[in-house]
Amino acid sequence: MSEPCYTGGPEALINNANALEALLGADKFSKIRDVVNGITKNLEEELPTLTEDNLKEVFATMRARETATGGNPEIYKSALQNITLKNPDGTRADDVFEAIRSVMLHQHVYTQGMQVSTNKMIGLAERITNAKSKGLTAKQVEGLELQFISAQAQLRNYMAHRSSIGSGLSFAFSQRRKSNVVNATEALDGYVESFTKNYKDAFEGEEFLQGVERNSKTKEILERQIKDLAEDADISPHVQAAKDAVTETQADLDNYLKAREAGEEGATGKAGAKKKKNKTEVDQTEVDLQAKVKAANEDVTQLTRLKDLQDKVKVEEMDASALQAEIDNLKPAQGKSHSTLQRQLAKLKKDGASQEKIDDLTKQVKEARTATKTRNDLEKRLANLKNNNKEISKVEADIKKLQGKVDKIKELNKLEQTLARLKKPKSDIKKTKEEIEKIKKAREEEARRRIEASEITTEAQYKKFINQTLGARDAKTLAKRLTFADKMGKAEESVRHAANMSEKTGFHKTLDMGLQWFTGSLLSGPPTFVLNAVTPILSRTLQQLELATGALMTGNMPLFKASLDLHNLFYGTRDAFKMGNASLQMDKDALLGGQRMFDEGDDFGAFASANFKNVFLSNEPMSKVMDTINFLTRLPNRINGSVDSFNKTMATMKYLRTHFTADAIAKKIPHGEVEEYVRKNVQKMFNKDGSLYSEARMMKAAVKQANDEGLSRSSDEATIKFQQRVAEIIEGRLKDLGPDKTNADTLSRTAEKFARESTFTDEPGKFTQLIKQGLNHMPVFKFIMPFVSTPMNILHFGWRRTLPGAMIDGMIPVLKKTKDARMKEWAELTPMQQAAERGRYATAVASTGAMIYFAAQHGDRITGGGPRNRQERKALLATGWQPYSFVMKGEDGSKTYVSYERVDPLATMIGLIADAAEFTKMNPDDSESFSELFSALSFTVAENMTDKSFLRGINNILNITQEPDIYIPKTFKDITSAMAVPMFIDKIKNVDGEQMIRESRTLGDAILRKLPVAEERVPPKRTFLGEAVYKQNPLGVLGMMNPIYIKTTKNDLVDEKIQGLLYGFSMPQTNWTKGKETDMREFYNADGRQAYDRMLELTSEHKIYGRTLRQSLKALFKSPAYKQAEQNFQQFGGGEGDTDPRVRLAKRIITRYRSVAKRLVIQEFPELQQTVKQVQQRNYQLRTGQSLNPIPSL
Repeated sequence: MSEPCYTGGPEALINNANALEALLGADKFSKIRDVVNGITKNLEEELPTLTEDNLKEVFATMRARETATGGNPEIYKSALQNITLKNPDGTRADDVFEAIRSVMLHQHVYTQGMQVSTNKMIGLAERITNAKSKGLTAKQVEGLELQFISAQAQLRNYMAHRSSIGSGLSFAFSQRRKSNVVNATEALDGYVESFTKNYKDAFEGEEFLQGVERNSKTKEILERQIKDLAEDADISPHVQAAKDAVTETQADLDNYLKAREAGEEGATGKAGAKKKKNKTEVDQTEVDLQAKVKAANEDVTQLTRLKDLQDKVKVEEMDASALQAEIDNLKPAQGKSHSTLQRQLAKLKKDGASQEKIDDLTKQVKEARTATKTRNDLEKRLANLKNNNKEISKVEADIKKLQGKVDKIKELNKLEQTLARLKKPKSDIKKTKEEIEKIKKAREEEARRRIEASEITTEAQYKKFINQTLGARDAKTLAKRLTFADKMGKAEESVRHAANMSEKTGFHKTLDMGLQWFTGSLLSGPPTFVLNAVTPILSRTLQQLELATGALMTGNMPLFKASLDLHNLFYGTRDAFKMGNASLQMDKDALLGGQRMFDEGDDFGAFASANFKNVFLSNEPMSKVMDTINFLTRLPNRINGSVDSFNKTMATMKYLRTHFTADAIAKKIPHGEVEEYVRKNVQKMFNKDGSLYSEARMMKAAVKQANDEGLSRSSDEATIKFQQRVAEIIEGRLKDLGPDKTNADTLSRTAEKFARESTFTDEPGKFTQLIKQGLNHMPVFKFIMPFVSTPMNILHFGWRRTLPGAMIDGMIPVLKKTKDARMKEWAELTPMQQAAERGRYATAVASTGAMIYFAAQHGDRITGGGPRNRQERKALLATGWQPYSFVMKGEDGSKTYVSYERVDPLATMIGLIADAAEFTKMNPDDSESFSELFSALSFTVAENMTDKSFLRGINNILNITQEPDIYIPKTFKDITSAMAVPMFIDKIKNVDGEQMIRESRTLGDAILRKLPVAEERVPPKRTFLGEAVYKQNPLGVLGMMNPIYIKTTKNDLVDEKIQGLLYGFSMPQTNWTKGKETDMREFYNADGRQAYDRMLELTSEHKIYGRTLRQSLKALFKSPAYKQAEQNFQQFGGGEGDTDPRVRLAKRIITRYRSVAKRLVIQEFPELQQTVKQVQQRNYQLRTGQSLNPIPSL
């Protein structure tokens, strides 16, 4: 359940772009912690002061955040239970408040980190989904998918951090409670520190992110290297990157060897006898790391050679002016020459300066030495070039003088050769360039090979991460589903759902699918929809009556008048239909979120294709088939959830309107202005999307509004802007609430509690949680008890409104808490809550008293559960009697039983009184002690509780453990038939005014009896008198929706006398003889009639001396002999059961008719007759000693 928010100063976080950017950029697990610690320091001053008075509200807020964002709110509940606010000396425990303050801030910031991560995922999912229409290449899409994975890992890291602080707080308080010496803050920090050290998961934490980041970085460097080589750009950065790679890979190798050595020493030290790893055994990890170091060194060598060759060519091709410019550029600044720096370094070492300063100056010395050497080489080259240029100029001048002179041709040719020699480079630049091209080609090939290897490695990591974390192999498909879920307002749930599904085994997923099919079938019956719609109206009306009674008792007249306003009870129908429709579309509670009536499963569904790792099931076209099955099997849950949201909206609206109407009356606002006052204030309590105000729902509504406005989350910058827009919406929402925000928090919480209680969806109690934990450990039993929370809440609601329930409920606080603690808790309740509590006790006493009086005065007008003995109960049911019903008598003496069994919570309240009255009636002169009577009556009450149709699973589980041979096949048959035939098909048969009930001996019978028309092939259910059993439905076509059982019996002396006997008449034997071969249920005639069913029919209809069995029994009951037996029994008693003379007389007649029917049925079934003869012949031979298989003589 969502509790009130307690935000205060930390709201500033969502307006801080720098903080949001830091949260978005913190991906690694350790970095996230550092970033969050820094942000919380800036928020500490803005947090309101924590006191004992607002402590519960603080914990309510933290629990609300956990609930709303898929966390574990129970850890904060546990922490609150273990909290100690005083030191042993009675002083304030400041360390406790400091710990709570720290956790509250950290939880808030981690939650914001989760939000930005989720928004980033949604934005990336949208880009991946629309990649084709945007013209993105396959490589670009893969890049987006990797970012998507990283965002998912980031989200999981935020979730892990947030979980650690909650668990740490609970641990700290638990330790402090055991020993007051423990400092809560230190214990909390120690727990979180330990968690941080031990949190390692390659595909959900740092190692995976580092792998992806390293591969991405390598790919980027290599692509830039290829580009630079093609453009003859400076490769100095690549040389440095190669050197950095050597350092990095060498560090990886050294760290691994140290860790391995430490591990081996630890193992040897602990085990003693254990030996270190065999030296001859190859350590593949070490080999791989050594190969990486070697490859990195080769890169440095090759790139350095390439750089030297390029520099050589560059220098050779420089002219004098270029060389002079380069020389001037390499001249050291004032005081930065090599010799000066060496003297400074020597002085630093002599003076004992810090190592950091020495290292920095040493680096400068090396750089100066390299620059000096390069400059000297360039100066030599420049001097040579100048000398060479002088010689060239002189030769060119000589050539010019000799040109045109015929007699100087020989000298001219010689000068031209000299000039060519002078202009020719001193070194062979052509060979140098050829070597450069050869190296560049090798580097390019190597770079492309490594890029491909990087992509393969990344792809392998990607597939493994998808397989382990996202729950589907195709990230594109998951992205599409996430985008769709975002449009439906379920993006956050979708992200958490994918993570949770990855933790389930194939067996559990299969079990979940079967359970979803089963529960969907059970809930598909129209009567279920009607009950789920009507019972909350009854509970809401009862709560209104309690509120009015309590207000009158407390003297709160404004509240009394407001609670009697029927307009408030039915106001808001249009809004309720709107929220119901939204819930139907989204398949979740649109008003409050969380649990819905009879919806124990996952609102995404077990058949959703996103659940499966299998490529065939998770990709089209099979994914569409699975999603269609998922929709159909969850459709009953959607409909019930829609009805649930409708009732919650009506209940919430009623509560809020009653509150503000009472407030208006108390403020003496003019009558004509009251409605407008109420309307405006009620409107403030709902978010724009129609959900009830709370911090968590307010944030979700803001996200939805920002999404509806078309804001993108396609980049980090857009994500931050999106989150800021969300902050603006929230800020505006808080301004609408005004200064009464705290009151709005409290009112929201109490209204939500009222709505959940009236719809039986409030938080489960300890016993319910215990049952659910047991079912989670043994999930197969969920098929026997598919619904837990809602039925237990219904039972709890009704029980608390009975006299014994109210008494026990009132005694528990007296036994467990001091008077001061009880008074403090009472004072913390709102006036409406106080009135409701007083009213509940008063109406429980009044209603119980009224029902006791009715049962005492008109015991024949109401029935309880009936006899405990199974045979007695069956005999009573055979007369037309119906348990847990009101009985209406007709003028002709007939009785109509109208069942109240399914009209909970009233059924619990009425049924307890009826059972108690029935027990008293059956034991009028019981001489047992009071303790024995109380024990028997308590057993009756307990039986009433567990006999509820929705809780019979508990009884069934117990029966299976006690009589497995009987109940395991029966349970299997019931479950399988329910899965085979949905309940809505079974209820189609109810259109008939009277319906024959069918037997279900086999699985085939259980299935066929639920199918219209086909049911006629199944034998009818019959009483011990052989009469077919019918159930009535006077509503015709509307009977499909009727949840109430109605049965009418005639004014018949036979039924009246049999009821009075309280004896369980057994059914006739199914075997014609003692052997199983003659089981009449196995024999059918040509018309498809079963022999056993036909025998029962003949028992009922065949006449002996002109009378049927019922007529003969009627004559018996009128006879003087029977009347005399009755008088003797009343005066003297006559034993019980078979020793009762009245029973003996009745059984004599019944046995006679059964014997005749048995002789008649064998004549109609030749096959049965033949089998009986064979069995009799065999039995005769065995009895007389004749051989069945004589050996022939030779």
